[in-house]
Formats: sequence, C-alpha cells, structure tokens
Amino acid sequence: MHDGYFPLPAAATRGTCRSCGAPIAWVTGARGGHMPLDLGTVEQRDGVTHALNHFARCPQGAAWSKKKRYVEDEDE
Repeated sequence: MHDGYFPLPAAATRGTCRSCGAPIAWVTGARGGHMPLDLGTVEQRDGVTHALNHFARCPQGAAWSKKKRYVEDEDE
C-alpha cells in the first residue's frame, strides 16, 4: 500500500507517542525497522485493518525521522 496506510496486526504493541501523546501501535516495516501507526486513523480495507503511519500526522514527526536526524548529524 503506497498511501501511507499499512496493515495493523491485532497483536501489535500499543503505546503512546512521546511527542504528541496520540495512541499508536508499533509494527515491523518491510525493511525490518519499527514503525508507529496512528490508532486514530484505523480503517478496514477488504477485511484487513489498516492505519496511517503516525509520522504523517504527528506535529513532531519530522524530528523523529531517522533520515532527517542523519542529515542533521552530517551537518555538524
């Protein structure tokens, strides 16, 4: 899925975003990394539960991006 929504397994670990306090679920992405999904965006598609990547909605999402942190570290 390329619209920012990803499958949300029922057994995904639930938590809270440390920046904005929104409820999130942690899943493993295609490359093996951890990815937060926004539980406020859950929807059913063809019988599968999906949620939006939390970075797309979090006001501080860019600050948590590994790509952005890498670029900032490189400039120092």
